[in-house]
Amino acid sequence: CAATCPSPVTGADFSWDPSDTPWTGTPIEFTATTSIGTAGIQFSWDFDDGSTGTGATLEHIFTLPQTYSVELTAANCDGASTSTKSHDITVIDPPTINADPDGLESTQLPDTVAQEQLELCNLGDATLNWVMTEVDTLPLASTDPNQIAGINAELPWLSENLVSGTLTANNCVTINITFDATGLVESIYQGALSITSNDPNRALINIPVSLTVTHPALELNKTVSVVENVCGTSNHIDVYANTVVYYCYTATNIGGTLFDTHYLTDDQLGALLDAFPYTLTPGASITMVSEGVVITDSITNQATWTAEYGDFSASDTGLATVTVIPDPDVWVYLPAILKAIAVSK
Repeated sequence: CAATCPSPVTGADFSWDPSDTPWTGTPIEFTATTSIGTAGIQFSWDFDDGSTGTGATLEHIFTLPQTYSVELTAANCDGASTSTKSHDITVIDPPTINADPDGLESTQLPDTVAQEQLELCNLGDATLNWVMTEVDTLPLASTDPNQIAGINAELPWLSENLVSGTLTANNCVTINITFDATGLVESIYQGALSITSNDPNRALINIPVSLTVTHPALELNKTVSVVENVCGTSNHIDVYANTVVYYCYTATNIGGTLFDTHYLTDDQLGALLDAFPYTLTPGASITMVSEGVVITDSITNQATWTAEYGDFSASDTGLATVTVIPDPDVWVYLPAILKAIAVSK
């Protein structure tokens, strides 16, 4: 080297942090060293992914999981003396948490116990460490449940058989979530399961949980009319013999559970619905009108509507009466017409 240049460079090497299988998408800090050399050494890097860099210390992010041959070159002031070193660095995808389903709810009768399952998975290559706690209801104004933590609170109606653990790459665990309505009054109870983990992109997720304590109930309203496909306004009408009438059945869900299967029988018309699939939510109604029925004698029909949802069921009955009245006597009055004829003389 020229007299003004530092002494020759030898023993170039480097370290990186984290050194134990770094992750994609996470900055890795590289630090260069030399065994011999003075100030003014120039350090250049080749990261084997199309990227380069300079400096004794710098950060780099790898985007794909694979093994990279990273090379460092240390050069004296005029490049007359160089020293190189390369290391193979294996980069893997970070732990990736996934929960299924993204919410849990249970509708139960008072003083009953039910169980739901939450599957927690690690979709990444690195080991996932996770911890789950119960929290109170999340703020209603929240728009991103992954970034909002509730207040830690023991929910007396909820319990879990696992609350922490580790998951190796591409593995899952099933967590049993128990809903206990013992001693609870009929109401809706809400909260969340807050799961923190070492997933760098999703360090917190919240799983909303809801327990509805209620009883199933159904109300049937039966009417009769003489207009096809139209519900009547009363469950009792008077008609002449051989009149065609139509029975209308309206079932209303007046309980707190939804129904999805329906049965309807009429003691005069037989089975009208048999395992009919229809989702009837609380407060909603469903209506059907029978085909035309010719009435020859006075009659009272009783219908029974039964709705089910899993182990829940409710039913109600309704009556409709059609009374046959006598045909009226018909009198036709013909007016007398008096014609005045003028005779001319």
